Amino acid sequence: METGDRLGPYEIVSRIGAGGMGEVFKARDARLNRSVAIKILPSEYAPDTHLRTRFEREARTISQLNHPRICTIHDVGESGGNPYLVMELLEGETLADRINRGPLPLRDVLRYGAEIAEALDAAHRAGIVHRDLKPGNVMITRTGAKLLDFGLAKPSPVEADDAGLTAQKPLTREGTLVGTFQYMAPEQLDGSATDPRTDIFALGALLYEMATGRRAFEGKTRASLIAAIVSGTPPPIRDLQPLAPAGLEHLVAKCLEKDPEDRWQSAHDIAEELRWIAEQSLAGTPAPAIAKRKPKLVVAGLALLILLAAAAVVSSRWLRSGATATRVSVVVSPLRLAGGLSTPDFAISSDGRHLVFAVIGEEGLKLYSRTLDTFLATPIAGTDRATMPFFSPDDEWIGFFAPGSLKKVRSSGGAVETITTGVRGAPRGAAWAADGTIYFATFFGGIWKIRPGDSAPVEITKPNTTAGENSHRWPHVLPDGRHLLFTIRTDRLTTFDDAQIAILDLETDRWETIVRGGTSPAYLPSGHLVYARDGTLYAAELDVAAAKVVSQPVIVARDVVTGPSSGAAHYAVARRAGAMVFLPGGPAVASTRLERFDRQGQQTVSATIEHRINTFDVSPDEKYLALHVQSANDDIWLYDIERGITSRFSFEPGDEGAPLWTPDGTSLVFGSARGILRQRADGSDAAVLLASAFAFPNSISPDGKTLLATMRDERNGLDLAIVSLMDEQGLRPFLQTPFDEMAAAFSPDGNWVAYVSNESGSYEVYVRRTDGGGKAQVSLAGGGPPRWSRNGREIYYWKSGELIAVPVALTSDARIGKPEPVATVKNAFWYDVLGDGFLVAVVPEPEHGTAELRLALGWVDEVSRRLRE
Repeated sequence: METGDRLGPYEIVSRIGAGGMGEVFKARDARLNRSVAIKILPSEYAPDTHLRTRFEREARTISQLNHPRICTIHDVGESGGNPYLVMELLEGETLADRINRGPLPLRDVLRYGAEIAEALDAAHRAGIVHRDLKPGNVMITRTGAKLLDFGLAKPSPVEADDAGLTAQKPLTREGTLVGTFQYMAPEQLDGSATDPRTDIFALGALLYEMATGRRAFEGKTRASLIAAIVSGTPPPIRDLQPLAPAGLEHLVAKCLEKDPEDRWQSAHDIAEELRWIAEQSLAGTPAPAIAKRKPKLVVAGLALLILLAAAAVVSSRWLRSGATATRVSVVVSPLRLAGGLSTPDFAISSDGRHLVFAVIGEEGLKLYSRTLDTFLATPIAGTDRATMPFFSPDDEWIGFFAPGSLKKVRSSGGAVETITTGVRGAPRGAAWAADGTIYFATFFGGIWKIRPGDSAPVEITKPNTTAGENSHRWPHVLPDGRHLLFTIRTDRLTTFDDAQIAILDLETDRWETIVRGGTSPAYLPSGHLVYARDGTLYAAELDVAAAKVVSQPVIVARDVVTGPSSGAAHYAVARRAGAMVFLPGGPAVASTRLERFDRQGQQTVSATIEHRINTFDVSPDEKYLALHVQSANDDIWLYDIERGITSRFSFEPGDEGAPLWTPDGTSLVFGSARGILRQRADGSDAAVLLASAFAFPNSISPDGKTLLATMRDERNGLDLAIVSLMDEQGLRPFLQTPFDEMAAAFSPDGNWVAYVSNESGSYEVYVRRTDGGGKAQVSLAGGGPPRWSRNGREIYYWKSGELIAVPVALTSDARIGKPEPVATVKNAFWYDVLGDGFLVAVVPEPEHGTAELRLALGWVDEVSRRLRE
């Protein structure tokens, strides 16, 4: 089937995927004007009586089931001898794809596990055994898990034959057996009768894989895999996921019992147990090995208070007792955290008693404080627009970043003091030494330091650009005061897969790389180095004097939120107490929401792109978007606005990003690890290198001859440069000052440029003539990046979640009008002008609504034990 083909009233839109039982397409139902999924049995399989019967069986089976956790069937039909099923279109990803990125956070394991168990219970009550439960047959949608593919749902023996089962992407190493054997119960493998307990075995294997990221049973041959299922036992979950509750370990082990009589006897009981374990985990008390029922509280508010009280009491008693072997995990829900993926906007004091975090509350963005033995989070006066807080070594002060500056306030409260206004660029970490020196980093450049009494910071490291280093960031001071850890970012645009961790001797100014493939380091007096990679925290022994890691790393925690473009791992360690607080959720956001607004700020259209995008640019004919898609290897993709289809555009070996359409719509200009490239939009030619310097394309002049780009200057920080699109002149300066200039945009007539600068001490939008003439400030109290209206009479910019419009009259000079809000959009990070309105990219809201900061106690002792083993 191809786009535009019809099956009765259904028009094919795009191909979704394929499996052993057919191909699945996205289609449009012309009668009801809705999107659906159509599963078609291919022509080569249609004559096969066995497969055709199984296909028809799936239709009959699903039609008997009406449950919110089971995919709904709308219609059946046949076209050209090929039967097809019409089902609801599920927006999301398969559980297999989600696990492929790593294990799920505990809350998701318990939630999705309970929902899958609910779906199985509904099927079992209808007399249906699924018999092919696996990650590829579960969809994770915005509303939760949904069970798919009942093609094998019949109580009869199953032949152990890969070809007859639905295909699934391999999740294991090359050379191991793939398919659905890993989820078959022993009775399936020997051809015995199956019943609902067969699905319970598969559910146990599924839960194990969700929690650990590894299959419960593996083998290099079919025989070895079958032997593992029949007689083997998977490694304990807590060997791979130290913070997993004992109750989950027990539940999974009972699901995986070899004898069906020894397993859980109903999926309903499993769903109830999983919910109970979730309640126990929220309360801060690990679920015991054998779960016991407890009465449900009628008043939700009372239940929440009890959960919070348990968390506070457990953590405060542990801290007071000085216990060294206890390990407790509690959930702390302060308010919605303000930061996105780029910065960890929370910190924990050295004694482990005090949390501080930047949130957006009723009073706007500011710091809030909470001690762990109380429930109340209180705002800290004078910390408006504060980000990335950090404690002094004695916990007396809280440092934080504000636009263009570094400030501090006493932990006990009081007046805010400015440390320096010399912060140029987006902050990327800070550390406070015992002698009062503060080390910090920004988007570009090296590590900076400012001593007590100094007015300006000094850069103490410089990235080796000839060796591919882009910046140094995420500093961490060791207790000896002589050494500093930091992350080296390479010239890859938005990934930290090849980042390095270095240790700097502050007396000799020499540093050595100690970890390749890591970010966001921390060090404990116990001698442990902690760092992150791909959403997982690791710990290893560090010999500081020798500047080398002297042990193999062990896993501390999985699914820690990490920023793919900043290298930020969202965790903080209390040095003296050994406590750790982290934000669970994995290495990246998997999708992006596009929202369209008219000039009155009303949302008119919204759509979800199943990619995490960084920036986008609307084509001149407004039919396509050029997307900068973030992944392990960033690429440019094209998005068809009308049809809702994405297709990959760039295939360079390194990263590509920041795409721009040329004014005639025939080509794209974009940044890459090689430099700035130009390529025809239809992909009919190879990319042409315009400039070999590392820079971010910002805007193309209306005549298509000139590109404005942001580049880094060793002396000035961020500057604006010109790249000719007509010849190979490389980068030429456009605007160079001691301040940062970035995010430039040509006016529609090409005579003016709007851009962002921090020359006033905060980042503001300015406009100036391209010939160096008139100049004026556009924004008030912060803003950026700027965009022009189609007629050039307005400039738009973002400020604190609001899209602002400013009337401008531009002749030989600039007359700037009053800024007025146009639209308010939560979690927006990029936008462009589209017709008479705007297209805005936002990070989808998390379903749980409130950021959950997880507190781990006693993990240092466990890590020490595992390193000794």
